[in-house]
Amino acid sequence: MTTARNDPQETLESIRAGCDEMLRYHCWMLMNFYPKGAIEIPEGKAPVEITEALIRKVENDAESRIHESACMVLADVLAITEGAEDPGAAAFEIVKRYEAMVRDEGWEPPSER
Repeated sequence: MTTARNDPQETLESIRAGCDEMLRYHCWMLMNFYPKGAIEIPEGKAPVEITEALIRKVENDAESRIHESACMVLADVLAITEGAEDPGAAAFEIVKRYEAMVRDEGWEPPSER
């Protein structure tokens, strides 16, 4: 059940807090579970093992794109709440800021602590 907020400032702060927590989560997921780069396939592996490794890579890439997209949408919303003149451009800087915060603070989702 949701409650109606009559105070616009309270609503804005609630949006900011939600974006903050979700941005931290999606940045953490990207940094910890979806490393960038080419897949390494050791020599001498059977074709089926190579195929399975490639399938996992494709699946990870797809999941990574979901987290990247979520970061950008949340950063766009946060940029608007912060009063950015160009929210699209500001979103990239916000994502970088959150990646640094997650890394520097050692942030983890509540279930991982």
